[in-house]
Amino acid sequence: MSILELVNQFGLMGIVSVMLATLTILVALVGIYAFFDVRRAASRIAKEEAEKIAKDVAETSANHYLQKELPGMIAAYMELAKNAATPEEADEIAKAQ
Repeated sequence: MSILELVNQFGLMGIVSVMLATLTILVALVGIYAFFDVRRAASRIAKEEAEKIAKDVAETSANHYLQKELPGMIAAYMELAKNAATPEEADEIAKAQ
């Protein structure tokens, strides 16, 4: 008599099958949970990195814009300040209205 025949006579094959099926289901459920957990963590990390990169890009773009446009803005303001009305002219304009 072999060990398999002995186990089968005592009905242990059914118990072993049930235990293996239960283990298989448990491993599958843990795998599904792990998949969603890794996906959630990856999404969170990707969002954090995207925010850092976006902040750096915005800062760099603003600096480039200001370096390009600021001299013209200052020149226009200086021209405006140079051609500004004197206090007497401002009083005349105010009286005329």
